[in-house]
Amino acid sequence: MDKNFIYFPSLSAGSMVSAFKKNTKFEDGTTTRFFSSEYPAEWRHPYFLITAGHHYKKMDFRQQIGLEDDVFVFGDSGGFQIATGALKWDTTIREKIFHWLEANSDVAANLDIPPRATYENRFNDSMNISFDNFKWFEKHQSGKTKFLNVIQGTYSEEYHEWYHKFKDFDFNGWCIGGPKKLVDFMYVVALMLKEREFEKKHVQFIHLLGISKISDFYILSTLQKLLNEYTNGRVQLSTDSSSPGQYPVFGTYLHPEIIRPKHLQSYIFLKMQNIEEKHILSKEKKV
Repeated sequence: MDKNFIYFPSLSAGSMVSAFKKNTKFEDGTTTRFFSSEYPAEWRHPYFLITAGHHYKKMDFRQQIGLEDDVFVFGDSGGFQIATGALKWDTTIREKIFHWLEANSDVAANLDIPPRATYENRFNDSMNISFDNFKWFEKHQSGKTKFLNVIQGTYSEEYHEWYHKFKDFDFNGWCIGGPKKLVDFMYVVALMLKEREFEKKHVQFIHLLGISKISDFYILSTLQKLLNEYTNGRVQLSTDSSSPGQYPVFGTYLHPEIIRPKHLQSYIFLKMQNIEEKHILSKEKKV
């Protein structure tokens, strides 16, 4: 069965967590839980990303914010928080994050340490710690959560080295981290095509970490169609970002394309409503 590209909104930090926990309602009685079966079906988006970096101590976090069984939940491992120093890495935190991911997510990224922040210019350290974590995850995974391999880098040589060190792990696909532009992500896709990675039957997911420019969505949707043809619908392509929660901070909001106030400037925005539907909205920003 052919798949559609999925966007995972990441709103598991900040004031929205409180709203989700309380199941806060709008004035018309609609729940703020846009992923819930209580939400209007035509607008419901049953996909969500949660991060261990903020919530690994709350083993029932999925239940706390009302993520139902039919909501597809992606678990972020919190490696970025370790790289920035917000979390201190040790084997104890690794074990806690692993069990949290198995308890709260359907598919999850392995605990990688990206070569960023405190690990800037420490590529080998980042890669070796991540490799050790992945070995531990591979050994202890129960199958409840589908864990993904992770590839990190800043330029092509680093991606190439990381891929060949990590490619033999028994996981369910890949997360691609580090690209600042979509072209960097496409290099990794080309590398995996060359290495015939997508022909491996256990590869079911390709997730792009943290890139969600609206124009990129068109390209990723097209790439999903090509992956459907190449893998007979086996591989699911997805991405994530916290952008929805940042729009109000910068004075930006979304509304249907048919509404065009004179004092606003319009841009086209692609909103993935659910796995069957796509709707074109316009992104409006005050000028």
